[in-house]
Amino acid sequence: MPCSRNKPRLRHGHGVSGSADMTGFTLIELLVAVVVVGILSSIAYPSYVESVRRAKRGEGKAALLQALQAQERYYSQQNSYVAYSASAPKGFKTHSGDSLAGSLYDMSADACAGEVIRDCVTVTAKPKFDDPTCGSLAQSSNGLRTPTDPVCWR
Repeated sequence: MPCSRNKPRLRHGHGVSGSADMTGFTLIELLVAVVVVGILSSIAYPSYVESVRRAKRGEGKAALLQALQAQERYYSQQNSYVAYSASAPKGFKTHSGDSLAGSLYDMSADACAGEVIRDCVTVTAKPKFDDPTCGSLAQSSNGLRTPTDPVCWR
């Protein structure tokens, strides 16, 4: 019969070696950590999404300025602005990026409200992504911008 002295004894709250040094996390500690991470991510995610939208708006604003400069060059040569859209580009760029597939905005130009195209043009950048704060960005040759919310133009 083997000697019982060599067998480890298991006592409540102690490991096989009989010591109280247990490693690892309890279920409560893990749940608390998951809850903390969940709360932090629920706060951080909306801020991250808005930062991404704001960065994308930068492409739209840059495209608006380029389109207005092209319109002013056209005006200086022809003494009139020109309306254009994706279906009738008339030599103007109808997207914001380097390629149509990689662009974030569709571009178009029309006469300003209540005016003729010869005297005033409004260039519009319509987003290809969801932008509930600003939606389409527009700027006219007379300096008016829509939307008027300053958040959209920062």
